[in-house]
Amino acid sequence: MISKLVKLFLTERKGVKKMANVLCDHCGSSRELSYRLSSRTSGEGSDSIHGVLTCRKCGQKTIFGMTEDAISFYPSKTAYGALSVNTPQDVKDIFADAELCFYGMGFRGAAAVSRACVEAGLSHKGITQGNLEQRIDEAKGKDILTETEYMLAHGSRLAGNAALHRATIIAPSDIPAVLSAVVGITNHLFQ
Repeated sequence: MISKLVKLFLTERKGVKKMANVLCDHCGSSRELSYRLSSRTSGEGSDSIHGVLTCRKCGQKTIFGMTEDAISFYPSKTAYGALSVNTPQDVKDIFADAELCFYGMGFRGAAAVSRACVEAGLSHKGITQGNLEQRIDEAKGKDILTETEYMLAHGSRLAGNAALHRATIIAPSDIPAVLSAVVGITNHLFQ
């Protein structure tokens, strides 16, 4: 059961859980990382615990998931890239909100806000009429988006729609791909 695994890997002191000698994927430090429990789900299948590890040396955060079989660490910012310095501030702010959702374990929110980031980027390019699907098609028709960014934009739109309108599970491992798509689209728009 999950409680056995927790006892094997974790100790508790003053409400903070600790994992021994985990490498930080941001700074490479072999220092101890601490976390506060974000969620616990149970039901069909294995119980799982999800949380955000914070490196005591550099302060960066890494998402983890733990089941009775394994501990998984989800990719850091290096897995999806960074926005161009030419990106308008409001688009950067929306993207930062998507990242906050990701690191706060709000995977549905991260997908939805990523969709909003694409929409804001297209608005800066004068594409403001119709729904997002129509805006993406218009941007492709005006050669604002290449075929690659066009496909990424529709993928981001569909992921956001699924997060907003369907009872679809958004897996933590899906979000870096969504964020990476948004970075690619945005960096193309604001080279």
